[in-house]
Amino acid sequence: MQSTLKRPPRAGIPKRQLEPDTRASLAALKKELDHLHNSFDVTTDPTLIDSLTYQIMSVNMKYKFFLNKCRSGSAVGE
Repeated sequence: MQSTLKRPPRAGIPKRQLEPDTRASLAALKKELDHLHNSFDVTTDPTLIDSLTYQIMSVNMKYKFFLNKCRSGSAVGE
């Protein structure tokens, strides 16, 4: 079963521009997204599929938030 949810794009930001906390947050969110996508790919229960779908969307929004903060050059939490 192929996942229809899109994975986040690879960050095109040089690592030197990222604060260590931001870089760690992006890495942790990427790892969590990979785990959720793997779980989604093997799940057959409709209720779990719905749950994983919402979790993936939530983590993806957090990932985009941190990525946009990095691209704009502002500190996270401002």
